[in-house]
Amino acid sequence: QRQMCYKRQKQGSNFFIFLMQKVGICILIMIPFLALFLKLVYVRSEFYYSEHLSFSLHTHSFLYLLISLLMGLSLMNQELSKFILRITSIIFPLYLFLALKMVYKQNIFKTALKFIIINWAYLILAGIFIALFAFLSFLLF
Repeated sequence: QRQMCYKRQKQGSNFFIFLMQKVGICILIMIPFLALFLKLVYVRSEFYYSEHLSFSLHTHSFLYLLISLLMGLSLMNQELSKFILRITSIIFPLYLFLALKMVYKQNIFKTALKFIIINWAYLILAGIFIALFAFLSFLLF
């Protein structure tokens, strides 16, 4: 019976590792939906869906770059990684806000309001996609 319990724990940890390895794919699948949401938020703009998609890919690339830096530095120094995590949590939202302001050329109030709406929608969208992805991964594991 101990072997069965250990086997279940081992399979559970394997599933978590399997799931974490696939999160990047989940986020990549989510990017077109975020671009569609941007199209809805900026409905009066003259931007095409493909331009919103390009913007979404660009901002996610910047985020992946920051995360890669964080992961690389965390291998060298744990304290440095905590510092970089704090800096990243400040830099990325600031970067996203400034990118929205520069690309869509709206005033600060409208940009701030849409920034908040987009972030809430992104969190909800991420939660839905990660839950669906976890369920599908569980079925395929």
